[in-house]
Amino acid sequence: MESDLAMDLDISVDNRTRIKFKLKGDIPDTLKEKCVEDAFQLLRQIDSSKIKESQVAFYQNDPGRWSITEDMNLIRELAQRKKG
Repeated sequence: MESDLAMDLDISVDNRTRIKFKLKGDIPDTLKEKCVEDAFQLLRQIDSSKIKESQVAFYQNDPGRWSITEDMNLIRELAQRKKG
């Protein structure tokens, strides 16, 4: 079943690192669960000392995982979509 989703997952990794995951839109229930599970999997894999302020994590349906990017063009595009 698909339903509109707006979910924010805001996690403090340590005293200087905070990671936000956001999901929004018509997403199948099974994919919602996978996105959350994969977010925690990503947290276990990353080195928080190497996280930069300019990085953004986004969920890719294919191959079905979160990806981290510093691509400023992509970050601007995502910000523009958010604005409207």
